Amino acid sequence: MNRNIPEGTVLDGKYRIVRMLGEGGFGEVYLAEDNLLKGHRVAIKSLKMDDSNREQILVREMQFLSDLDHPNVVHFYHHFSEYDTLFLVMEFCGGGSLRESLQEGVSFDTEKVVSWAMDLCRTLQTVHEKGIVHHDLKPDNILFNDDGILKIGDFGIANTRAGTIAYMAPELFLLRERVSRSDARVDIYALGVTILEVLTGSNHFFDLSQEDALDSKIGLDFIPESLQSWLREIILKALHPKPELRFQTMHEFQEALDSRHVPYIFNRKRIQSHEIASKAERT
Repeated sequence: MNRNIPEGTVLDGKYRIVRMLGEGGFGEVYLAEDNLLKGHRVAIKSLKMDDSNREQILVREMQFLSDLDHPNVVHFYHHFSEYDTLFLVMEFCGGGSLRESLQEGVSFDTEKVVSWAMDLCRTLQTVHEKGIVHHDLKPDNILFNDDGILKIGDFGIANTRAGTIAYMAPELFLLRERVSRSDARVDIYALGVTILEVLTGSNHFFDLSQEDALDSKIGLDFIPESLQSWLREIILKALHPKPELRFQTMHEFQEALDSRHVPYIFNRKRIQSHEIASKAERT
């Protein structure tokens, strides 16, 4: 089969392809209608089964999504193989992605962004408690269903120490192999960058080289003074270049957003959490 599946093609005996939604290095994502459940739309992710590494990525995503049953995570239905291609059938989010909204120039008020951020914190806390770290949290992977309910998608590189440079924590540049795959603080950093991008409408790191991006992340010189002081304080904490000085859990992040304040109580367990994560990785 050609990489681009023609409109009207029926897969697995029931999924009629409507159109392509997007494509990447792994393959394509299509919108399809279930002929057996009239009106039911799904997203189908494809992968040509001629690259074992990419196949492993898609299978890993399938496994992670199967383990998660959360209203704010894109739901995985099932998989099938056809035409030497592996397909994942997932929930279709008709409201599009946060990235699409940003590209369209949509601006969001602070209260809306903070509400979304707290939803993301609560969702990711649950995900982290299952031992899964997303590693590629960004506006592209924050979706909305037809009812406007926020969903996190694309777990294809979860627990791999990979990610998108603009959203990657500094330690993944400097000490990648020493960062535990289960260290949730890389998601905390990525969420901080995402919140800042949605609030300001731009991402400081997009036009920087990897070296310059790292220098800026370490210098923490990119957070505008125009932000409300309490929000700037929280983002500074989330984006601290030293992971042990960030929020240590998504629950802490959510509590700070809810109270509009960063607690200053010294807690040795929080400071030592990076050591616990490293030990867990070695066992």
